[in-house]
Amino acid sequence: MCSGDTHSSDFSQLKLIVQKNCAISDANYAGNYALCIYLLKMRELFRSKHDYKLTDPLPQKELGNWISEQEKNWESLENTNFLPLILNQQTFDPFDNHTINTILNPYDLVYSAGFGRFGKPSFFLGKIRKKYNQHNLTIIISDIEYARDLSDIPASLLEHTILIREPSVRRVLWDKIESTNWNKQNTSEHNPLKKALASYEFSDNAEHALNNMTRTEIDTMILHEQGEALAGRQLEPEWANMLNDAGRSKAEIIIRAVRDLLADCLITLPTLLENHHTLALYGYFSHFSGMRKTLFPMLDKAYQHWQTHNTLQPLNHAISTGQKHWLNTATQLLDIYQTQHSQWHKHIGNLESTIICH
Repeated sequence: MCSGDTHSSDFSQLKLIVQKNCAISDANYAGNYALCIYLLKMRELFRSKHDYKLTDPLPQKELGNWISEQEKNWESLENTNFLPLILNQQTFDPFDNHTINTILNPYDLVYSAGFGRFGKPSFFLGKIRKKYNQHNLTIIISDIEYARDLSDIPASLLEHTILIREPSVRRVLWDKIESTNWNKQNTSEHNPLKKALASYEFSDNAEHALNNMTRTEIDTMILHEQGEALAGRQLEPEWANMLNDAGRSKAEIIIRAVRDLLADCLITLPTLLENHHTLALYGYFSHFSGMRKTLFPMLDKAYQHWQTHNTLQPLNHAISTGQKHWLNTATQLLDIYQTQHSQWHKHIGNLESTIICH
């Protein structure tokens, strides 16, 4: 970058290129989302681009017109190659995160490019609010979004850098809160999100409570990504190859869930328990769903036991058991990937019932 000024021509060009790559990704992969998820993601992308607050009602007619415009624009971008980034009059592969960030970070800018669920490419350009080193990892927290795609990934690990996108964290939390407010069926007194909302006193000052909750969630996400890094030392580089080859399959969902569970048993949950961070534990279990919950019923039972009997011993036991179980399971998945050749997707997809940790 020739200038750190975000109004400079260099920055304007960079922003346009990254946003173009975001549009190319969305044009080619948005169809993979279920319709309801797609509309929710489009709504939040519209909110982000037009600077509406999370609590602001969106103008429905303007939103509908904007979605139509985006979809029309995407038609011309299908099957288009991603553009190289131009920095200091040089061109760079858009997935060369390390080199690009070496140039951008001194100007308090952060860039990321990677692949999300079902292989969707994801691009992001933002402003750095905080950057520090911890446990041989660089941790970056961004607070302004200059370019993003539909994926909206709140936390990611890129080589030795953890990137936390604070606005995305806030959106994820707000979506959970709105969903809880709308869903009156789950009235259990042990519902973790409802307990968290009561503890943060959302009913008194929602904005202040959301700020506090976001800070706690960011800390938990950093722990998870540290767990991902630790797991990666034992599983990479072959794990990344397996995930890339999984495509849009049930095998990919299982692979991601097993890695997440291993990371959380290695770092996230032991740290939260050691620090007696009750609010963070409520936050963690409010997100504990899908394949992770299906594969690890022992952890859910341990949470319920904690709530009913006010003892953490079953949680500690579940985490200790999970460390061994999920490392062994991850090793098993890699062995299938390396030995079953063209049938490996099918074998892993059929493993669900046999790798459950009861």
